[in-house]
This record gives sequence, structure tokens and C-alpha cells, in this order.
Amino acid sequence: MPVNLKVLLAAAEVQPLIKTGGLADVCNALPKALRRLDVDARLLLPAYRGVAEQTDARPLGRSFRPILAGDKVRLLKGHLPDSRVPLYLIDCPTLYDRPGGPYGDHYGRDFWDNALRFGVLSKVAALFGSTNGPDAWRPDVVHGHDWHAGLASAYLKFDRSSTAAAVFTVHNLAYQGNFDRKVRKALGISSLAFHMEGLEFYGHLSFMKAGLYYSDEVTTVSPTYAREIQTPEYGCAMEGVLRHRVSAVSICKTWQLAT
Repeated sequence: MPVNLKVLLAAAEVQPLIKTGGLADVCNALPKALRRLDVDARLLLPAYRGVAEQTDARPLGRSFRPILAGDKVRLLKGHLPDSRVPLYLIDCPTLYDRPGGPYGDHYGRDFWDNALRFGVLSKVAALFGSTNGPDAWRPDVVHGHDWHAGLASAYLKFDRSSTAAAVFTVHNLAYQGNFDRKVRKALGISSLAFHMEGLEFYGHLSFMKAGLYYSDEVTTVSPTYAREIQTPEYGCAMEGVLRHRVSAVSICKTWQLAT
């Protein structure tokens, strides 16, 4: 493992701050395990209601607008509770300070602007991995988790100032973050990327496909799951994209086990 490796993990949830499933558990345990291996692993998470108070987070730098169609955000920096894992929070009350869960309201309805909410998460993650980053700390790897951070890989690929490699982990392929194609402009995505060998997925813009297609490395939660999601039965119509990535040059060991 390279000396002084720096990794930013971008995710929509992490235990004990916000949790709906196993994604939060992984994003709690993984940075701790990496730091035991002397990797400077840090987390990036939206500042949902009540989260900042649990992390001793303090403002970092000036407010900025990661996406032109969105509001300004500011970064807060704290630590994951009961650990020394550094944690960055994206503070934007209009996007994240809401009742309900991370993805929808108390009635189980998805928030209407989830494309923008998680587009901002992805964009800020990608900015960390560029020469125009919002902090002096710059990761060597931006590691997106599930569809919510999938667009980070595309933003890194499209930005000439990017310096970080993109890694993407599939936790649950059934949730893909597929949105109306009209959100492309609001997210700052060029029309040149909206095609079958890009972000387009059956006429929609897909965050999951962005992570699968544009990442340097793709992993899953287990070799068994990697094999399963390459089949029509469990591939959720993404099996073709997954099989394409298996044959790519820069496929990680998890995918090699699936072949």
C-alpha cells in the first residue's frame, strides 16, 4: 500500500449519525479499518438535521456554490463520534435540514430534489479530488458509496483539474438514482456525456451507472454479490454495464473474482 495514502469516503449515511441500512455500518467500519493501516481516511456526509451537533463540527473556509443551479454550501469539519475519523459535513439547510430520513419524508415519499441533493454530495467529493479543492487536504482516492455518490466519478472524469482516482462500491444495485434527463443541466453535466456509453440509462440520467462507468475501480460488498449482479436475475438491467467493466483494464480484484 502506498505510503501516506489519503482516501475520502463519500456516502449518504454513516452509523451512528444517520442510518437506514447496512451502508451506514460499512461506512462506519471502513475508515476506521483503513486508518489502522496508516491510511488517512476521512468521511464526507451531508449535514442532515441534528448531525453537526453530534460531531463537534466547526466551519471550514468560505461558502461556495458547487453546482451553479444550487445554493451555496459551507463545509463543517468534525469527527465521527467515538472515533478520531475526520468527518466533513456539507452544510446547506435548504437541501439537508429537513424532517424525515436522508432520502424522503415521514410518509416514505422521496424528496423531489434528490438529484440535486446528492449531485451536490458528489460534486463536493469530486472537488476534494482536484487542484481546486475546498480544503488544503487533498485525497489520492475519492471513494463513492452507492448511487448517492456515483456522480462523483463522472465529475472527476470530466474535470481536467482532477488529481484523485475514483473508486465506487455497490452496496445495493436495486437503488440506482435514476432521474429525468432534464436534471442534466442543473447538475452541470454536458450533453456529450448523456448517451449509452455514459450517464444515459433507458432515457434517464443514472447516478449508479455514472459510478459504474466512470470509476477507475469498482467493488461490491462481496465476491458473491459481484457474481450475482452480473446476471439478468439480479442485475436490475445493469448487468451489461457490469460485464463491460469486468473486461476493462483497471478492474479491481473483487470484480476479477466474479469472472
